[in-house]
Amino acid sequence: DVTAEELVAVRAKANVAADRTGQVDGVCMWFDCAFKGGVVLKTGPGEDPTHWMQTVVMLGAAVEVEAGDVLPFEVLMKQDEANSRRYVVTVTT
Repeated sequence: DVTAEELVAVRAKANVAADRTGQVDGVCMWFDCAFKGGVVLKTGPGEDPTHWMQTVVMLGAAVEVEAGDVLPFEVLMKQDEANSRRYVVTVTT
C-alpha cells in the first residue's frame, strides 16, 4: 500500500540505452498502477487508451548520443502546493 505522504514527492532513477546515434531531446513517461483485486491500469504505448495518456518532459538542452550509449537520468515528481492532484516534474541527466 502507498500512503498519501509517499505521494508528496516521488523520485526514480533509470538508465536508457540509445538504440541509434542522434540526439535526445526529452523523456517519455507513463505508468502502471496495480489496484487491490489484481486490477492493473496501464498507460504505456501499445495499451488501450485512457484519459491518463503518456507525457513527454523536454530536457533543457539536447544530449548527443551514439548507438549503445547509456543515458542515466532521474525523475522527481513533486505535488503542486496549490493543487495536490498536480505534479511538477523535473528530469535531470
